[in-house]
Amino acid sequence: MKHRGKDKQGEILQQGKFVQQGKFVQQGEILQQGEILQQGKFLQQGEILQQGGILHQGRVCLILSMVALSILLSTSCKQSYTPKPTGYLRVDYPEKSYHLYSDQEFFAFEIPDYAIVEIDSGPRGHEGWINVAIPQLNGKIHLSYKPVGEDLTALITDCRELVYKHTVKAQGIEETPFIDREKHRFGMVYDLKGEVASAVQFFITDSTDHFLRGSL
Repeated sequence: MKHRGKDKQGEILQQGKFVQQGKFVQQGEILQQGEILQQGKFLQQGEILQQGGILHQGRVCLILSMVALSILLSTSCKQSYTPKPTGYLRVDYPEKSYHLYSDQEFFAFEIPDYAIVEIDSGPRGHEGWINVAIPQLNGKIHLSYKPVGEDLTALITDCRELVYKHTVKAQGIEETPFIDREKHRFGMVYDLKGEVASAVQFFITDSTDHFLRGSL
């Protein structure tokens, strides 16, 4: 090590700086106990001087934490969602078994063994009006019979109007025609979608004598 000046009691004079007992003296400023003087500012105990500013221990960690948090927030706002498949209510139906119901004068049909036939005795009930109740499924089919006479068109129109009264809440109505030419039976099944009071309605007729309407 080259010296300019002289050595005295451990002091080293170099380029106008004095070093004594670990102290640095420069431009009238004193730095003690391991302090480092740079650009006229004091840095102590692991502090870092960068571009004229001072970053203390812990500040670096705080800045890094804020950066990580901002990245996390920015990515969380752009999450993609996978659409779930359509779910349906599971219904466990009883074992299929039917018997013929023929108590009415003008029509007969097979009903499940677990169904109960109720005569519609309400104020609006007429002869041939019955309800087929299914207690296990909390369901009931309302059946109303009318002779055709000369009013087949009017009967079909009334049935259709009763169906389309549900358009206020129905999301859609599907019509499925029923035709059995050999037995001269014709009808229509209406499947109503959405939150409606009656999900299925139908009518069947021989077009000359009998007309039967039903609603679930």
